[in-house]
Amino acid sequence: MKSRLAVGHDATGKATPNWDLPTFAGAGALRSTPFDMAKFLSANLGITKSKIGGSLAAAQKLARIYERKDRPPVRLGFNWITSKSDDIDIQWHNGGTGGYRTFAGMDHKNVKGVFVATNGSASVDDIGFYILNNKAKLRVIEGPKKAISLSEEILEKYVGEYKLSAAFSIVVTRQGNRLFAQATKQPRFELFAEKEDEFFYKVVKASVSFTRDESGAVIGLVLRLGGADTHGKKIK
Repeated sequence: MKSRLAVGHDATGKATPNWDLPTFAGAGALRSTPFDMAKFLSANLGITKSKIGGSLAAAQKLARIYERKDRPPVRLGFNWITSKSDDIDIQWHNGGTGGYRTFAGMDHKNVKGVFVATNGSASVDDIGFYILNNKAKLRVIEGPKKAISLSEEILEKYVGEYKLSAAFSIVVTRQGNRLFAQATKQPRFELFAEKEDEFFYKVVKASVSFTRDESGAVIGLVLRLGGADTHGKKIK
């Protein structure tokens, strides 16, 4: 199976190592094929009858609505997000790890499902929504971020361990004038400075912002990944 696995690529087009997430496989360590995902969507749409059809239907029911200021509310089921695309309800979810991005979506009204996968680091959500509703907008692809050089003295201030949750930390290390970040049970990846206190990854569309106290000392970081901000406190 490993010989059939598509090689993942970072934002610069270079091949990147696979991520393995043994702590919670469902968060990014599952492998599949377009054929299997088509079967999964067919069962969720009720086209193909399944012994777990009742469970699949239950997972799609709206369970919680999060209101957001100046943005549409987030409507969640057990494992599906429901969004309005014009007047169409699209149930969808995305995923990704270093070098890969995926999207699965369904339009129950028109009995249509789509699965999009890429072995690159750019999101494919807009492609999925567009296939389900050709009135949806396709995004303009941003050019690659430009890295700047920071002195070893500045980079040394970011070195340390940052705790983001009870079981998840990021350790930041320095090697000369290069900065690296290694998350719990993941490989070490280089961070590139966009400006002082603002860094980005090339292997995945994510960034790290370091936070300071009133005296200017680095006290934490914010990991921005998949549209979510996760705060971490410097503990070492």
